[in-house]
Amino acid sequence: TGYLAKNNPSPENPNKPVSSVVETYIKSCAGYCVITYILGIGDRHLDNIMLKPTGHFFHIDFGFVFGRDPKPMPPAFRLTQSMVDGFGGDEGFKQFKSVCCQTFNLLRRHAGLVVNLLHLSKEGNIPDLSNHPTLGSDEIIQRVEEKFRLDLTDEQAEHFFISLIGESMTALAPRVLEVFHQIAVSR
Repeated sequence: TGYLAKNNPSPENPNKPVSSVVETYIKSCAGYCVITYILGIGDRHLDNIMLKPTGHFFHIDFGFVFGRDPKPMPPAFRLTQSMVDGFGGDEGFKQFKSVCCQTFNLLRRHAGLVVNLLHLSKEGNIPDLSNHPTLGSDEIIQRVEEKFRLDLTDEQAEHFFISLIGESMTALAPRVLEVFHQIAVSR
C-alpha cells in the first residue's frame, strides 16, 4: 500500500491510497491470478510482475506458457504476502478472493470458447502450444481444459480456487527461488 499511497494519497489519510486505486489493484491482481493459472504462465518471479501507480497489476513476460516453467514445483500462480498487504486488510483480501472466484466461474462458463480458440490456434506457431518441447498441442489444450475444473459445481470451484490461493501464498519453493533469482540477476 505504500507505493499506491505515495502515488494516490487519500484526502482523509495520506498514508493510505484512495479506495478506487485499491479496488483497481484488487481486481487486476485477481485477474492476474486466474489467467496465469488457467494459461499456465510460468517464470513468475517478482521481476516479471509490474504495478502501475494507478493500481493496475500485470505480468510482463510470456516466455513460458501452457504449463512450461523453468523453475521446479511452481505454484498455481504467484501471490506473496506483500501483494496481499496491498489489499488494505481483511476486507480487501476477502474482496480479492471473491473476485477471483467470480472470475474463475465466469471463465468456466466459457471454457468451450477458450478451448476452441486454442484448437484453432495450434497451427499458428504459438510458442509452447505449437512447438512444446515434450507435449503435443492436443495434450496441452486438454491440460488447459482440465484447469477449468468443469467437473465441479460453481460452489465447489470457489472452494477449489480459494485452496489454490492458500497454496500459492504458503508455497516455499517460489520464495527460495526468488532469492536465487535476485542473486543471479545482481551479478
